[in-house]
Amino acid sequence: MGIRASGFPPSMTAQEKHLFSDRVNTATTRLSSTMAASESGEGYMFVIYFHKTTAADALALLQAADIRVRGHEIQFSWH
Repeated sequence: MGIRASGFPPSMTAQEKHLFSDRVNTATTRLSSTMAASESGEGYMFVIYFHKTTAADALALLQAADIRVRGHEIQFSWH
């Protein structure tokens, strides 16, 4: 199941993308995931895929983690 991350600042640097990935991994440290990222005219899109038995736990952990990029609070929702 996929969880979408949104609310990123425009023009994220490679370092910011890497730090965001690290924060996601830290928040969901015991849950196996696959990440996909893309950048378009609408901005940066990040989807994290979890096994269906752990996806609800992952979403709760990510929402509680208060992950921010350059002061922008990242929102997590079902994809």
